[in-house]
Amino acid sequence: MLIETPCFIVKEDILNENLENLKQGASLFKKSILSYSVKTNPLPWLIDYFKEHDLYAEVVSDEEYKYVLSKGYEREKIIFNGPIKSRENFLEAVSTDSIVNIDSMREIKWITEMSTRSKVGLRVNVYNEDLTGLIYPESRFGFSYENGDIKRIIDIFNRTNTSIKGLHFHLNKKDRSVQTYEYISNLAIRIINEFGLDLDYIDFGGGFLGGRGYDFSDYTKVIKEQFEKSQINVDEICMIFEPGAALVATSIDFMMKIVDKKIINHNIYLTADGSRIYTDPTITSKRYKYEINTASDDFISQKQIICGFTCMENDRIMEFNGGKRLEENDTILIKDIGAYTMSLSPIFILGPPRVYLLNKNSEYKLVRKNKELTGFF
Repeated sequence: MLIETPCFIVKEDILNENLENLKQGASLFKKSILSYSVKTNPLPWLIDYFKEHDLYAEVVSDEEYKYVLSKGYEREKIIFNGPIKSRENFLEAVSTDSIVNIDSMREIKWITEMSTRSKVGLRVNVYNEDLTGLIYPESRFGFSYENGDIKRIIDIFNRTNTSIKGLHFHLNKKDRSVQTYEYISNLAIRIINEFGLDLDYIDFGGGFLGGRGYDFSDYTKVIKEQFEKSQINVDEICMIFEPGAALVATSIDFMMKIVDKKIINHNIYLTADGSRIYTDPTITSKRYKYEINTASDDFISQKQIICGFTCMENDRIMEFNGGKRLEENDTILIKDIGAYTMSLSPIFILGPPRVYLLNKNSEYKLVRKNKELTGFF
């Protein structure tokens, strides 16, 4: 098949490797669930793939909830997180055996108004001043154990028809370190023991490293060690993990083609049919892993700057100080950008690009056509 650029390429063999790594790590526990974080990349082919491989779907909005239902997910295999659930979908999810983790005050009001007995999970705010490398020094999500909110909510639930069946944690750390999950495990143990909770599950959220060179069992081993030190029987609790980037980041690449070349002063500017809005929609990356496909053997000393198709001056994807001379129709493959790039890419000038599957037989298959702007407005 002729590959048309710009395009994303899903590498099925890498996706399979990542999934097997996570399954092996989760198997350290007698009871465990892997749930794909839909927000990380909601590509329909991926949702079908993870459903086929028996992963749950973790969603954080009404639209994501309805989306995975439309993809054939059973309600009891949906984990509904996030602070923006509507009352209608929140109550529907609770009453139809989805795993629902409360993350807003209004949800507490809704659940206590239910006439039938209900079970929910509670997101816990993870705070420790000794945890370095946080994206923000204080998370805005979950309820605080330190200020007594967890106790107050448990007291409210004890007076109503609600019981806590799970604790939910998630903490964004730049280094995605194993020590984060050691701390979370001990916080969970502290809360369980202090309030005498009889839990069905503990949800550790996401934030894991993944791909070749990373072993998910590094995380699960340290979690299991902490519970084995406690008096809590870890075999009676289901451990839930919500990987996103650990599954898809290294399994998707982006390919673009150089379509124009000009010289300004002493620099060479090469315009590609791709853009930084596809490779780095938050405009924060400073480096990429990449491969260049060129027939040129001509080495030059001039600076070559690869720019995107947009009319934004900062749409500069990468630059080379010398190296092989690049020409029109040369292609650049930017590797390992499957997490959040598709879901965060704006509809700007052009619609979202094609997506191809590179299957385990090394064959390409188109799984999403390029979408024109007329389909969005």
